[in-house]
Amino acid sequence: MFVRDRAAIDWLHGGAEARWAAFEDTGEPLALALGTRAGNGALVSGPLFGGTASVGGVWYQGSRFPAPFRDVYYHADTGGEWIKAFAFDTDDNPLSVLDFLAAGGPIVALGADPEGGLYYVSGLFGSEVHHVTFSPRLPGSRAPWDRPRRRPA
Repeated sequence: MFVRDRAAIDWLHGGAEARWAAFEDTGEPLALALGTRAGNGALVSGPLFGGTASVGGVWYQGSRFPAPFRDVYYHADTGGEWIKAFAFDTDDNPLSVLDFLAAGGPIVALGADPEGGLYYVSGLFGSEVHHVTFSPRLPGSRAPWDRPRRRPA
């Protein structure tokens, strides 16, 4: 059986115009910019963004990242060269979008392994496999280690 649903989050080419699928109080569908509250009070937070070619993503259920980056759907855009973390509630309604990786190159695939690792493929003809890891801030460290980093596998 084929079922067509509206995308929970979408974005446009050529600008930062990310939107989420909302509804009027009457049930009519709306497409609202991230950060815009619907008439029923629902809100999806996050930065506005654009892209050119969605390549899909993966549900992440590992525990190797900080709490905001666990139990989320990681999604990549090859033209935008980014990975975002989309959070949903238990009824599959979007809650937020978080920036995860801003300059990953032309990403062509995204995946997770059973041990909680996150990987993406980029480069000419998909020639680079990257393993994304998290390193907590070290005492006395001046580098911003409290965000996800990418490292070739």
